[in-house]
Parts: sequence; structure tokens; C-alpha cells
Amino acid sequence: MVDKNRLLTWLCIVATLLLAVSCSTAAAVDQKAEVPPVVCTGQITSIDKYGNVTLNIPTKAMLDQGVSFGDTLEVRFDNGFQFDALLLPEYSVKDGAYMVLGGAGSFPLYLSINHGDLADKASVRIGNSVSMTLLPTAITRKTANQTT
Repeated sequence: MVDKNRLLTWLCIVATLLLAVSCSTAAAVDQKAEVPPVVCTGQITSIDKYGNVTLNIPTKAMLDQGVSFGDTLEVRFDNGFQFDALLLPEYSVKDGAYMVLGGAGSFPLYLSINHGDLADKASVRIGNSVSMTLLPTAITRKTANQTT
């Protein structure tokens, strides 16, 4: 009888340890899922006659941080104006949609509204600061509907 009680006690201990290990593993996986979003900051270096904004951030700097073409970025200027836009290699959004354009290598990032004046709408000038944050995939799908 004593052996059955010891066996039962040991089984309870093992079951408790297994449960504790599985819970801690699940918590570790959840913590990895909450990695902070990628952030890139820079300044406006030029504005063309259409109100398109060129930044001092090379496309390669954004891509090196794990951002890919088609990802959605939250763009925020130092004056508080912000918008969400896809990072794209070319103009491929509907009229009036925001976009972040990138090219090969050291090509600077370019912010634009398709057939609109971003500089005027955002009230920005050369020298204004900008930050860009990678948004979660669910938001990316919503923004992707802006493409043509």
C-alpha cells in the first residue's frame, strides 16, 4: 500500500513539473511574438514641385532591418502628422493613397500621395524629422487594399 502512495505522489509531482514547463515554454513563445516593431528615423532633404518628400534614409537601411516591399509602415512627422503606407518599389497605389517608395541600394526613401501634395497636406518642410514603424501583418493586409 505504501508503494502505491509513493508512486501516486511521484506521478503527481512529475505531472505538475510537466505542466509548469509547458506553461513557461508558452510564455517564452508569447514574449518572442511581442518583439518591438522596426523603427527608422531621418529627415526631409528635399521636396519636389509636386509635394513629394525625399528623406535621408537609404532604402537599404530599411531593408536591412527586415522590412520588405509590400510591408505597411506608420509614418510620423515631428509635427504630429502621420499616415500608414505600403513600402513599394514603384507607384502602384490608387489616386490619393499614401506610399513610401524605395529603390535599389542607397536610393533614398521617398514619401508621396499618388496625385496629391504630401508636403502641403502634412505641413512639412526640408529639415522636418520623420520616423517610420513597421506595422503588424493584419494592418498590412488592410493597407494593401490601396494598391491598384
